[in-house]
Amino acid sequence: MDKLSNIKIGKTYTILGFEKSMMFKFKRRLLDLGFTKGERIVFYRKSLLGKTYLVGIRGYILSLRDTIVKDLIIN
Repeated sequence: MDKLSNIKIGKTYTILGFEKSMMFKFKRRLLDLGFTKGERIVFYRKSLLGKTYLVGIRGYILSLRDTIVKDLIIN
């Protein structure tokens, strides 16, 4: 499991799940977007203030807040 501070830009990670503290509405939305166990995720860029991340998953790119990214369990 990697922490948010250890994420390397441009590296591919595997989603292992979600933290139990994650709000259900965010978890449900991420599952709808394809953030499922075993899926590959790439971190392309981080904003200047570090509040948002540009990620790629299942062939599309989207922006996620750091509060949501920190609740992803990745390897």
